Amino acid sequence: MLFSDAKDEALQIHEKALNKYNVTVAAVQEKGEALYLLRQQSIRKIEDIEALINCISKTPREMNKSLAHVKTKRQKFLKTEEYAIKAYEATIKAGVGAAVGVAGGVAAAGVTPAAAMWVATTFGKASTGKAISELSGVARKNAAHAFLGRGVLAAGGKGVKGGEELLKKAAPIGLGIAALALLGSGVVIGGKNKIVANKAIKEAEKILTTEAKLSEAGQIIVHIQNETDLLLERIDKQFADAELLKGKKYSKMTSYEQLLLGTLVNNTQALAELLNKTVE
Repeated sequence: MLFSDAKDEALQIHEKALNKYNVTVAAVQEKGEALYLLRQQSIRKIEDIEALINCISKTPREMNKSLAHVKTKRQKFLKTEEYAIKAYEATIKAGVGAAVGVAGGVAAAGVTPAAAMWVATTFGKASTGKAISELSGVARKNAAHAFLGRGVLAAGGKGVKGGEELLKKAAPIGLGIAALALLGSGVVIGGKNKIVANKAIKEAEKILTTEAKLSEAGQIIVHIQNETDLLLERIDKQFADAELLKGKKYSKMTSYEQLLLGTLVNNTQALAELLNKTVE
C-alpha cells in the first residue's frame, strides 16, 4: 500500500516517544512526591524550632527578625498547599476523573489531593506565571480551576480556558494518531497514510521535546531534595543540643550556647527558603 511502510514506521516512532514520555512522567512524579514529603518534615521541624526560640527570653532583635522571616516563608508554603486543595476540588466539580491521561502533563498522572500538593509546591506558579502564594480573591479561584488541567509544561499562559480544555482531554496524546490510522481505506488509502505518517512524526517531536524538559525538571527536583535533606540533617543535630536551652534567658547563656542558637536560627531560615524553591 502506498505510504503504508512510512505510516507504520512513523507510528512506531510515535509510540516509542510516548512510552519514553510516560516513563519520565512516572519518574518525575515519584521525585516530586518524595520532595513534598521531605518538605512536610521540614515544616514540622521549623515549627518545633519556632516553639523552642519562643521559650527563650530576651532573644536579640536580629534573631527575632530572622524568625519572622521564617514564619512568612512557612505560611507561604501553607498557602500553596491550600491552593492545591482548591485546585483539586475544582477538578472534581468540573467532572474530571482520578486519571485524565497524559495530555495534561505531570498533574494528569493522577489527579488526587496528594498529586495536587506535590505539583503545586514543586512547580509553584499559576498559568499566568505568578506565584501561587501571591494570588488572592477571584484570581486565586480562577487559577485554582486552571492549575491541574494546565499541567506542568502544556498550555502555559492560557489561563482558565486553557486549563478547562486540558481537563476535558481524558485520553493519552497518542489516541488521535491511533484513531486516524484506522480511517484509511479504499482508493484514498495513500493520502490517508501520508497524513497519518506526517502527523505522527510531528507529534513525536513535540512529545520528545516535552519529555526532555520534564527530565530536566526531574533533575532539578532531585537537587532541591538533596539540598533540603542535608540541611535538615544538620538542623536535627543542632536542635537536639539546643533543646537543653529551653526556658533559659539568652543573656545568661554561654558564648557557645548563643552561637549554637544563632546557627540553628540561620539554618532554619535557609530551610524555610528551600520550602518555596520551585522548578521553573
